[in-house]
Amino acid sequence: MTGIRSRFIRTFCLVALIGTAVFISATPVFGQSVPVLEAANAKVLDQDPAPTPAPAPTKKEDGVKFDQFLASGYIDADKYVPLTGRQRVTLYWKSTFFSPGALFGTVFPALGDQAGGNPPEWGGGMAGFGRRLGSRFGVRTITETIQNAGAAALGHDPRYIRSGKKGFLKRSGHALAFVFLTYNNEGKIRPAFAKVGGIYAGGITQIAWMPDRFNVRGDGIRNGNSGMVVQLFNNLILEFGPDLRKIFRRK
Repeated sequence: MTGIRSRFIRTFCLVALIGTAVFISATPVFGQSVPVLEAANAKVLDQDPAPTPAPAPTKKEDGVKFDQFLASGYIDADKYVPLTGRQRVTLYWKSTFFSPGALFGTVFPALGDQAGGNPPEWGGGMAGFGRRLGSRFGVRTITETIQNAGAAALGHDPRYIRSGKKGFLKRSGHALAFVFLTYNNEGKIRPAFAKVGGIYAGGITQIAWMPDRFNVRGDGIRNGNSGMVVQLFNNLILEFGPDLRKIFRRK
């Protein structure tokens, strides 16, 4: 069993390095726009200059909207603008490491595991907490790396796309559907292979460093299922949260 786990960990490290390399190679880091924006810019250049040209700050701002609490990017469907390469890299670093949500999303679950003694084989004290914190950090890093690298390679958007619909049920249904769906760079709906794959990869790979009684078929898949439920709650907050904040600001 120890040998299998060692091979599993080595395999994961290799996959993580390859995924990171794919992410870097598939993402133009010098801020070039994706083809859709480049084509739009070309059309603008071919037109006669307007007397008073106006910038489009709204689109630029929408392209980098980020919920600090959830450590997730989002954008409205009716204002959709695909991410540039630089924005993809920034979104990855913020959602994985450098945001309050990334920090709390790792520390708080580890504290919950510590309080519940899960798993009991890791014991208590700082040593036990360190292992639990490392486990949560590892899962987050694996999940976010695969999601962002996969999305970049496929030309998909890793952000949540907010609905332009009206009504609680329709918007909630949209939030549920976009656990499994996303936009590509052309603004067309596509299956979110990278998002779903990252969630299950994080949950399954975690078994590599868990005690021997944990297994991939049962516990690993269960971890992935739990991650999908968490993704649904995140989508609901991102769907309704901005509107609720506007209401409270008016008051």
